[in-house]
Amino acid sequence: MSILKIVSLLSEHRDPFISDQEYNDIIHGRSGLENLALQGESVPIEPETTPWVFIDNEGDDRLERTYAFSNFKTLHYFVNEVLKHQNKVNHHGVITIEESSVKVVLQTKDVLDVTELDKDLSEYLDHIYKDTQYFYPITSQDDGR
Repeated sequence: MSILKIVSLLSEHRDPFISDQEYNDIIHGRSGLENLALQGESVPIEPETTPWVFIDNEGDDRLERTYAFSNFKTLHYFVNEVLKHQNKVNHHGVITIEESSVKVVLQTKDVLDVTELDKDLSEYLDHIYKDTQYFYPITSQDDGR
């Protein structure tokens, strides 16, 4: 089971029988997950997907993709992970958030073209988005809006 799924389960549907200390140990990786009764859980989530589109604009090429989310917390997680990774690799795309979707535009600005940095970043963003498939759906009252 994915660690992201476990964290999602704990944060959205915290077991009242787990003590605060056990909960914090699991979240911070100080405890094994063997005793956590989450095995076999299935999540009926199918995220909407839009593939990356290459925009060939005569010397101003770029990659674009829009990611759709079912709730604010998942969108927030995705954006935070993207920002952390972009900062880590020192390569930043343009992120536009509109309601429940995030549009990302990737381009190496020095050359106004798509480079390996952009392709690597696009693959990483797809990986983060795929991980959000394992998040539990939440109700609108829990949505933080």
